[in-house]
Amino acid sequence: MEGLFSPIDSLPSDCVSHMISLASPRDACMFALASTGFRSVMDTDNTWQLFLPTDIDSILSQAVSPVLFSSKKDLLVKLCNQHVLIDGGNMSFGLDKSSGKKCYMLSPYRRQNWTYLLQTSRTLTGGGSLRQIAGSLM
Repeated sequence: MEGLFSPIDSLPSDCVSHMISLASPRDACMFALASTGFRSVMDTDNTWQLFLPTDIDSILSQAVSPVLFSSKKDLLVKLCNQHVLIDGGNMSFGLDKSSGKKCYMLSPYRRQNWTYLLQTSRTLTGGGSLRQIAGSLM
């Protein structure tokens, strides 16, 4: 199959990068399998940066422990596979694998935001209900 030329290969890399960014990260990886033009653009940090939230540096600055990564692709994969504790351990942050969208999880022990409910069930000894969000999460 070597020597095959695709019209995609003749497009500027910024254009191909923008086209890829309109898809999900999972779909973008599939595109890379289909064309050498897509594959070469997918190997750049600039392309993977487009899949990360624009405020990723601000979010990671709140991490309880440093998030180590070797490339933007590595960072995206890590955030899709494992949440990072932020805000003193009161929240965690990750990315949805299929869409790349932000995913926050709140600790139920943030007393100012939660009312605790005691259950009499054998399987559930306690629970919480969210009263309101004080301030902004992001």
